[in-house]
Amino acid sequence: MEKVNKIFQIGFNKCGTVSIYNFFESNGLKPIHWDMGMLATTIKRNHELKYPLLSGYEDYDCFTDMEEVQSNTFIHLTHYKELDKQYPNSKFILNIRPIDKWINSRIHHPNYLNIHKKITGLDEEGVIEHWRNQWNEHITSVQEYFKDRPKDLLVFDIENESHKLVEFFSEYIEIKSTELGHYNKTKK
Repeated sequence: MEKVNKIFQIGFNKCGTVSIYNFFESNGLKPIHWDMGMLATTIKRNHELKYPLLSGYEDYDCFTDMEEVQSNTFIHLTHYKELDKQYPNSKFILNIRPIDKWINSRIHHPNYLNIHKKITGLDEEGVIEHWRNQWNEHITSVQEYFKDRPKDLLVFDIENESHKLVEFFSEYIEIKSTELGHYNKTKK
């Protein structure tokens, strides 16, 4: 089995990030998810201090939900290329779902819309349009960046392509559990 350095989930929140975290944990890896926003804050600070981005988190294998919304820090958007350069032989996951379902889930995630209205200065309609643009730009950017490296990027729809996660990583880790599950579902 080929050794993988790190695994970075670089899709958006509300696209199965907890499920991805649990998948890797149930398969014997050491993942970290969000860490109450400290994961993103620490990576951003490490970047500013010119430290390795994962300083303080070196012992983890997988990184999911690297954001801290209050400070407008979204590592999956801003630092995935730097993570790729600093941690060669890593794998990246661009987890997606139908965009309207994603937006609806964010709207109903407790206080998430209000925080985004505050940090962007936009009304609800403006925030939704901002999210839609951010989604399209990020997915295009990631796919363009990895276009010649299909073995380094997994793109999968969390709603109907969870088998792709198992297939992609079976080459790199011993798969003990093939279940992705559905965790942290937003209540409406």
